[in-house]
Amino acid sequence: MLGKRRGIQFDAASNSTYLSAAAEPDGIYSWSHTCTGANRFLVVGVSMLSVAGSSVTGITYNGVALTKIGHVASVSGAVRAELWGLIAPATGSNTITVTLSTALDSVGCAVSFTGVHQTSPTEGFNSASATNVGAADATVDVTTVADNDWVIDCVATDDTAITVGAGQTQRWNTTGTLGSGAGSTEGPKSPAGAVTMSWTDVAALATWTISAISIKPAPETLLPRPRA
Repeated sequence: MLGKRRGIQFDAASNSTYLSAAAEPDGIYSWSHTCTGANRFLVVGVSMLSVAGSSVTGITYNGVALTKIGHVASVSGAVRAELWGLIAPATGSNTITVTLSTALDSVGCAVSFTGVHQTSPTEGFNSASATNVGAADATVDVTTVADNDWVIDCVATDDTAITVGAGQTQRWNTTGTLGSGAGSTEGPKSPAGAVTMSWTDVAALATWTISAISIKPAPETLLPRPRA
């Protein structure tokens, strides 16, 4: 008997912890992440604080370069959130290395998935930023295209206490002296349509940026069912 291969599945999450500029004076830092399973896709988010025009210049996993998906920086230059991706990352425990254009306070994080499309895994990137007048949520809307997409977000803010929005699964939320870097997932989304990713309790006068991307499942295949 035959059964359908399952869609996208969460694999693992990891993060660098909050790193001050003094902790990575050359603007380079690393941590370990483990990928398993088939049709793998790795997403790395970087939240930068006190940016002053700086950015990520490159990310590698097991020595293989990731591709930048998108970013958003606040108008004031206070915070920036970037998303990067890699199709078919190596299995097992390997090193993620982030290189910044200069040393600054930062949080790096990784989320890996199985069951993701291996030629065109991403769709629907969007971003938003603001400096609050009163307390307000950090939100961004992503419109998924394929049924059963998942959405991943990355937020950077100079607020030191934020809470993940309803319906999302928090994958990291790391706070330091200058603010917070956090991210979450939501999925599967079926039928396709608008998904709002949000972080609540962002304080009055705080600045925030949020980037989000949807990833689509690999084509369905029929697999042998185990015999009874």
